Amino acid sequence: MVRAAPRLSALLVATALSLGVTRAHAQGAAPEPAPAAPSPSTTPAAPEAAPTAAYAAPAPPPRHTSRAARDVGWISFGIGSAAAVGAIVTSIMALHDASVRNAHCNAQRVCDSEGFGANSQLGSILGFNAAAWAVAAVGIGVGLALVLTHPVDGSNETAVVVSPNGSGAGVSLRSTF
Repeated sequence: MVRAAPRLSALLVATALSLGVTRAHAQGAAPEPAPAAPSPSTTPAAPEAAPTAAYAAPAPPPRHTSRAARDVGWISFGIGSAAAVGAIVTSIMALHDASVRNAHCNAQRVCDSEGFGANSQLGSILGFNAAAWAVAAVGIGVGLALVLTHPVDGSNETAVVVSPNGSGAGVSLRSTF
């Protein structure tokens, strides 16, 4: 924390100087008077300088591509699909264990060894089954949303083109598909 204080104070001083605040302003003294402007009759007119790089227009932002979003969508869809396969398999296993339990347990819930084993296995499978269904739903949902909302770049572009022809200029409509 002690090392950050000099950096912070240097940053505050630099910010204050960039805003035109002097030490006299910061201590509450009256600001220094601005230097008098020379009279226009005695000063020769200087041509205006070209804008510097600091005042130039900012560069346009890079074109956003949806390639990364589509890739994440396909990966999410793949994970969701694999989880759906796992959910279906664990559902089939749970149904089998439930039928074994029902066959080897009576109405008073007294089971033989096979029914008891199926009942304990059913309890462990249902947790995995619920998690697999949740991952499948989220993965497939997010994957489809990303793939469908981020079309392939340049897949459908339409442009109005002005081009020269034998009698002057022509306007045409071009499209890619």
